[in-house]
Amino acid sequence: MASRRPIVASMTTSIPEVAGADAALYFDPKSASELESCLERILTSDELRDRLIQAGRKRLPLFDWDVAAQKTVQVYESVLGKN
Repeated sequence: MASRRPIVASMTTSIPEVAGADAALYFDPKSASELESCLERILTSDELRDRLIQAGRKRLPLFDWDVAAQKTVQVYESVLGKN
């Protein structure tokens, strides 16, 4: 997403949480035909590529390192009873 490219990803682990419902095309990692279908769709549809890229750009602020650091400090302060 940070590279401004459409995402094709397997529907496993934390990937759906990161890409969200609309910033990636998902496939079953055990299905080569689903992967093939997703790749074909990405390669043949300018509209789909553009939509996925724009959705990915909107998700980028959710994964900012400064925000992550601030939230981590908040957790530590909460555990230490400093807030």
